[in-house]
Amino acid sequence: MRLVTSPNFCSPCIEGLWLSLFRRVGLIDTFGGAAHPPDDHLDKNHTVITLGFLSLGQFRGQDQDEDPDLESPKEHVSVTYSKLEDEKKYPEFQDSSEFVIKEEDYGKWFRADVQFHTEEVRNDPHNTLTNGLLFMALAPIGELVFAEELPE
Repeated sequence: MRLVTSPNFCSPCIEGLWLSLFRRVGLIDTFGGAAHPPDDHLDKNHTVITLGFLSLGQFRGQDQDEDPDLESPKEHVSVTYSKLEDEKKYPEFQDSSEFVIKEEDYGKWFRADVQFHTEEVRNDPHNTLTNGLLFMALAPIGELVFAEELPE
């Protein structure tokens, strides 16, 4: 329980606040992409998908400026990409906000799984700190389709 005379929260309250926040908001804030012709990196048309993440804790450094002994909790976002048809993983894009769809994969569904990790949440049985996004590039012109679930 939190003491109302103290500005600090106990560990179970902090964990509850994180879980409550993520029941209402998702980690993926923006989604976009751009088509590219062959270049130095790829010899075929390709589309670069870009994910933007919710900014969390951007003001925590201010507290440390006032009190250098104050430690911020360890937090990070992890991202994994996979192709739905064969569940192929793409470790070269692990934890990256960008993903490349090659021309031969246009029209195929991909999935981005984004998970927020913090030492302040010890148990997340309902994967509240995880968001998924399905997407595909339809053509080299950069047309994108995205969904939270596969369309019927």
